[in-house]
Amino acid sequence: MAKFITGHELNAELEKLFKDASQSLILISPFVKLNPHYRSALLTKKSADKLSIIVVFGKNENDPSRSISREDIDFFKQFPCIEIRYESRLHAKYYSSENAAIITSMNLYEFSQNNNIESGILLQPPVLS
Repeated sequence: MAKFITGHELNAELEKLFKDASQSLILISPFVKLNPHYRSALLTKKSADKLSIIVVFGKNENDPSRSISREDIDFFKQFPCIEIRYESRLHAKYYSSENAAIITSMNLYEFSQNNNIESGILLQPPVLS
């Protein structure tokens, strides 16, 4: 099932994706600066040793620290099964778990979430009855 989402619904679905992940979590965003809600949702997974997390960030090939803060790198390094990658030409924004995926215009960046008009497509498998 595909659903077009914007605004608060986009933020809520992304937070839900973090909370519901138990096996895999992929976060692809050129810019990363976690807002407190996302940070809190991710912290619930800190002791989930079966959860594989991949974070890919990019842009700013002359200074990658402009794409992700030291604070957020240190935050992600707390997780037991984490891989952090840098791709200088990254422009894509994609977030997924084993339950759902979101393709969106929104960076994983607090300013984007709070100030920009963003949209995305939420993809989930059909519910079988």
